[in-house]
Amino acid sequence: MEATDALDPPSRPPSRHLPRHRQPRIRPHRHDLRTAASRTDKDRENIRRGIRKHDWNLELAKQAQDFGFFYDRMHVPTMAARHGGWVRSERRDVAEHALFRRGMLFFLRRADERIAGVLCRLEGDVLVIRLAGVLEGDPVHYRDGAQLVLYHLVMRWAIEEGIAHAELSGSRPFISEGLYAFKRKFRPRIVVPRTHFARKRLVLIPRRDTPEVRDFLCEHPAITIDPAGKLHVTYLYDRDRPPRVDLPWDCSGITGAHELHLDDLLAGLPRPDAHDGR
Repeated sequence: MEATDALDPPSRPPSRHLPRHRQPRIRPHRHDLRTAASRTDKDRENIRRGIRKHDWNLELAKQAQDFGFFYDRMHVPTMAARHGGWVRSERRDVAEHALFRRGMLFFLRRADERIAGVLCRLEGDVLVIRLAGVLEGDPVHYRDGAQLVLYHLVMRWAIEEGIAHAELSGSRPFISEGLYAFKRKFRPRIVVPRTHFARKRLVLIPRRDTPEVRDFLCEHPAITIDPAGKLHVTYLYDRDRPPRVDLPWDCSGITGAHELHLDDLLAGLPRPDAHDGR
């Protein structure tokens, strides 16, 4: 299966240079999740109880050594734990000069220990959360809810500062992603990014009809974009692979969801095993 980046305005169909031998599924390359800063997670009372239980509090840090602590001991280890050799992030110098020196760095503290952090940038009346991490990338800090509490406290800070919106940065266009599920807790609105990603599209073009391709397409329902620029969720399925409707999609900015049979999408492609059950 081939993944192709394509440049197209949001209101136009795929460019003519895309393969025409079949109809590919077009996804926004990325999408941003923006929430009103006055909104909190639906479990906010549980968050408050967790804050009291763990003695969590928010720290706004401004010194150069604070950035170094965040980047080297939180962000880099967290990205390595998540992505291994496929780490995607800002270089240290870019993060320091373009984000830290023009933004805000928050730490979640438990008593006297910093256990999680986020690096943000204020763009007009929008607080953009750009980089995040937990101490040494330790997954225990995700299990105890530290990252969720940190986002909650940062949004509460934004409210107190009169900031209208918080932007939770982006996610790839698959609702199976843990990052999408996490950010969805804050009831955001899905929007096309305001950056260069606005004109980019991710086009998945299957080359063969194999069980592995079917497994992947079924297990990862995608946010797709139509020629009018509206966002939808597409669930793929076949006889042996029911649509993953257990993965919730409902989010402001997404028009709706529909199901598409894999036989219709993959019709005419070569299959190594003609007896594969579908």
